[in-house]
Amino acid sequence: MVGPTRALTTLEGEPVLAGTFITAQFGEDGSVGGSAGCNTYSASYELDGNKLSIGPAMSTMMACEPQVMAQEGAYLAMLDSVASYKVEGENLSLYDADKAEVATYEVVDQSLDGTSWLVISYNTGTEAVRSVILDTEITANFGEDGQITGNTSCNDYFGPYETEGDTISIGPLGTTRKMCAEPEGVMEQESAYLAALQTATMYRIEGQRMRMLTAEGATAVTFDRTSGQ
Repeated sequence: MVGPTRALTTLEGEPVLAGTFITAQFGEDGSVGGSAGCNTYSASYELDGNKLSIGPAMSTMMACEPQVMAQEGAYLAMLDSVASYKVEGENLSLYDADKAEVATYEVVDQSLDGTSWLVISYNTGTEAVRSVILDTEITANFGEDGQITGNTSCNDYFGPYETEGDTISIGPLGTTRKMCAEPEGVMEQESAYLAALQTATMYRIEGQRMRMLTAEGATAVTFDRTSGQ
């Protein structure tokens, strides 16, 4: 149970809303956390045999679509109702005090080592997320040696990264020193992207897409997979 990142598959017997991704990672320190679908959350937990108690959970305060927020509220409330658990292979089930199954999870691969990505959008640093400029391409390659490399459509960049579970730290980053005049805004995009990348503290991989989040739960960078695991 402790260690891997798990993705929620059912909540109160219903599948997770399409396009949403809810996770839980149980740490050795007695804490559990992840994404609640919109916000990130954390809580303490206690184990006694197959008995499990969680919460209360705390979360960041972003707003998303009403149905996503409703699911998030139901998920966080569910955590407080948990009384026991069962692990079968890579599947985790949670049960309430009446032994009714209230949630199921499956282990998801969150490894970045040896993967490559294209940037789709990035945080501008002004509480806005902007798509990459037309006819530009920003890449990110996460090496098995703990180094991230890539190109911003003008300069190459490089630096260290570290992951633990679904948490990440990146940087400091270095770059080559070219100046590019076209397309318009490419240098401003480079600066904003590299700054956003270094604000990431959590990441989640959802199939072929990855989203990196800041400590406040805001989107830092969104990527699409190009190769790797």
